[in-house]
Amino acid sequence: MDYLDKLEKDGLVFSGKSTDGKRMEILELPNHFFFFASQFHGEFKSRPVKPEPEYYGFIKACLCKKLGKAKPEF
Repeated sequence: MDYLDKLEKDGLVFSGKSTDGKRMEILELPNHFFFFASQFHGEFKSRPVKPEPEYYGFIKACLCKKLGKAKPEF
């Protein structure tokens, strides 16, 4: 078993990969309220009135957590 198999077996989800499939670009931990990591820089395209999806999701999760709501679906 290689390390990717072990990480995925333990709950890590690689939801985005490079076009050649060799580089993991996005990872998530679904059993956490919000856990998202990326290799790209969405902050360069994100704007206050038009946030990139990863920032929108982060803010939405923060608000849900603070207000005692259920984990948001994305």
